[in-house]
Amino acid sequence: MELERLYFKEPSDKYPGNEDAYPGTTSQEVVRALLERSRYVQGQHPCHETEMIIQHFQRILHLLESRANRLHGRFLPYSLEEVEYLDICLQCGHVTCEEHPEARKVAPWSKEGWRNR
Repeated sequence: MELERLYFKEPSDKYPGNEDAYPGTTSQEVVRALLERSRYVQGQHPCHETEMIIQHFQRILHLLESRANRLHGRFLPYSLEEVEYLDICLQCGHVTCEEHPEARKVAPWSKEGWRNR
């Protein structure tokens, strides 16, 4: 099996070292996929450890979005549970995006499962 590592980069003076852009996967997308998988596993074989893993992934997602908001001079006014179900910007992949008003916003995840874009 061949693996490919994808990076999401934005060329800008704000991000030293980013010389070109690559429309890759964001960390938030990876964490959302891990949340979906963990919930599936929890549904098959419920256990305390998997529940804790789900809570940690929720915290990671919240921290990633909180950091993105802080870097844009905003505060993230949502709880751990709320961030997971918010619409995301299809251009940058963040919730509460104000930089791309023309980009379509979609909810990547619902309580019923992953939503196709």
